[in-house]
Amino acid sequence: MSTARKKTPFSFPLALVPGKRAATRILCDWWISGVTDRKINFASALPLLFVAVTLCCVLFPLIKAPLLFDDLTVVGMDYSISSVRCGVADSVDLFSGLMTKPRPVRQFTHRLDARIAGADSTVFPHAINMALHLGVGLLFFLLLKKLGASYEIALIAVSIFLFNPVCIESVGVLSHRKEILSAFFILASFHALLAKSPLLASLSGFALLFAVFSKETAIVAPLLFFAVAMERARNDPTITRLISHGERIRFLWFAFATVLIGILAYIQIQYGMRVAGGPPGLDPDRPGHFAMDSPWPPVLSATIRSVPRYAALLAWPVDHTVDPRFSLSVSLLSVATIFSFLVCLIGGAVLVRLFRIKSPFLAPVLWMVFSLSPYLFPPLLKFGHTAVLADRYAYLASLGFAWALAIGMDCLVKEVHLPFLRFVLAAAVVAFFAICGWNQASDYRTLESFWARAVRLNPVSAPSRFNHALSLWREKDDVEAAQKEFAETLALDPRFTPAVCGYADCLIADEKGEQALSVVDQALAHPARHSVPELLRKRATLLLSLARFKESLAAFRAAEAAGVAAPAFQRGFAEACKRNLLWPEAVMRYRCAAEDPRFLKAYKQHRLLTEDPPLAVGAPLDIIVLGDSVPHGTEAVGEDGRTHSLAERLERQISCLRTLDASKPGLSAYELNRDFFSFLPSTNAPARICLIMAGHNDALFGRKAEGILFELSGCVFKARLSGMRPIVIGPICVKSSEMRDRIGQERTLTRLDVILGQFCKSARCGFVSPRQSFFPLPPPSGGWLDASTGNHLTDAGMEALAMTLTPILRSSIAQPLSSKEKTP
Repeated sequence: MSTARKKTPFSFPLALVPGKRAATRILCDWWISGVTDRKINFASALPLLFVAVTLCCVLFPLIKAPLLFDDLTVVGMDYSISSVRCGVADSVDLFSGLMTKPRPVRQFTHRLDARIAGADSTVFPHAINMALHLGVGLLFFLLLKKLGASYEIALIAVSIFLFNPVCIESVGVLSHRKEILSAFFILASFHALLAKSPLLASLSGFALLFAVFSKETAIVAPLLFFAVAMERARNDPTITRLISHGERIRFLWFAFATVLIGILAYIQIQYGMRVAGGPPGLDPDRPGHFAMDSPWPPVLSATIRSVPRYAALLAWPVDHTVDPRFSLSVSLLSVATIFSFLVCLIGGAVLVRLFRIKSPFLAPVLWMVFSLSPYLFPPLLKFGHTAVLADRYAYLASLGFAWALAIGMDCLVKEVHLPFLRFVLAAAVVAFFAICGWNQASDYRTLESFWARAVRLNPVSAPSRFNHALSLWREKDDVEAAQKEFAETLALDPRFTPAVCGYADCLIADEKGEQALSVVDQALAHPARHSVPELLRKRATLLLSLARFKESLAAFRAAEAAGVAAPAFQRGFAEACKRNLLWPEAVMRYRCAAEDPRFLKAYKQHRLLTEDPPLAVGAPLDIIVLGDSVPHGTEAVGEDGRTHSLAERLERQISCLRTLDASKPGLSAYELNRDFFSFLPSTNAPARICLIMAGHNDALFGRKAEGILFELSGCVFKARLSGMRPIVIGPICVKSSEMRDRIGQERTLTRLDVILGQFCKSARCGFVSPRQSFFPLPPPSGGWLDASTGNHLTDAGMEALAMTLTPILRSSIAQPLSSKEKTP
């Protein structure tokens, strides 16, 4: 008897399999049998191809969608991706810290997208979402064929599923890929279980593992397989029981594997929460916790009322939004709850009836019920494992809805004996869904249109209005409209902390600092639960931006005592410490902030305050002098009748000294810090020592000593980054009669002289104070200051300053380089 394999249209690729190994042959035969068992050829695949192309056209607006909704935390704040975006890493690390992330399989795919297309790409990830959605449709089509459905029913069902607008959110929001991946791997596990090969049946556990680690609600897979097995038994005339013996064994194996994988997923989630250091609601993309502190009656009411709402989501595709209008605080005895309860009773009676008569509607209805069960189980809602109503939660259930609708069309056709009616109805439904889907997908093109849709469909939602205000401000730069929307948000919910902080940021950007501080203070007077630390952090940041440095430092310490310790908070804390002259603590705060790659560069710069800089070896210059004209002798005339700068005088004091005077009359500390590198020669190592002095002109314009110090400290950082050892020269004096507030300006320079000494001591930076060094000494004839200007040194003053600097410079030049300084 011949044992030759029956040839099919798909048999020729087997000849290309290297070695034709048993496992490879089994896998190929499984996929081939899923198609050829029902006599599907290339011609019958053309409708599937047409559906796929049409779907791509409908979903095309999603391709250019930005990061939306949870994408900003799940994708945008993933360390491996953001480190590349910030220039800290060269490529995305696919596995670092992956098991501490929620839904690690989903997170791995996001990192893989960033590795392939770049950390800033959103087109490629959205294309992957669309491809996965098509893949789910294909697996669903093959599953229906294996269960005995006709080609027409399977094609109609998959078309209704693919075009159902309830799927737009899962495809358009990158972080909601978890729904698509979960459905994809669940269907793949079913194909493995229904395969004739025991090897493939055993591999179903691995597919289920990927499904659960894409989203934990995939633990309902055994219940879905129960519905599939009943449909398989109903369509097989040789099976007399509801579920065949083989399906029963596979169901038990699948259930056992689900329990083990569920335990593993629970351990992984708990481990990730422990590493993150917070409960589920505080970590990005952890399952929601809307009912955590709610009493049982509202929770039960929300559960009951959500049943007809999910039916409406699946059946009526108009006005879908990421934030549906659904109240969570409705009494258990309300009219809406009682009506929904009656709907549930009728639905239960219908389900029992379908079970008794072995109706073809039983399997798809059970599929919908089992798919939605994690979102309708009150204890899960109560203890914070999920929210209650969203389009994405109906993604898996939409498979059952499409299946049931296709069967309903087939039954109607059989009743009226009009075969063409099936395709007319299917085309009408799919076209209606496609139009609604296109309209919904068009609002995903920009962040503003996305949240404008949510506000339009749910105007009483404070979160939607808050996000719309942010998008108006940051994306459209419409500050006035954004502030109005923020005000509307706080009118709906005055204790909504994100809106308070966002409104304050918008006001401070519009130079309304005091109004922003008032908004935060009002929120602190009646704060929401767990919102005090965030409000304190925002208040400290506002005070820092308003230059109220002492109050800001106290506010930062209060926020830290309340438990705030995020890198962004540490970055602001460091700035407050620096403005209050607490340099060692500022560097420590910068080091804490460097845990976030966005602030690593700031730490690398500011750590130079307390760490030895790499000093250039073989520099072309020994000393470069930067600053204004006050200490550099522009108005001082020497014995030879010409002006001598400080650099020239130092060359006379120290033999073979190479100096450069890069000072500029009228230069302020702000301008020196801003244009620091433009004053340097065109070389990587301009000098061994940099003399820095500025601040008189800043005092003339009324700047405070702390502000002048801030700019001078920036010059110190840049000097060290350039490989120079900085030495700061303190201020001289203000005696000019042209200055309107000489007393205030002199007070500013006196204070600057004191805090410059404190700063240089903390930063291990050289400091020379003309006031303290030689002003107390008896001046020679003519005095230290030029009488014509009142704020420039005379020739004797310049010589005294040069003599004061000479021993310091000799010591600095002769000082041997440390091992750290020799590192280029």
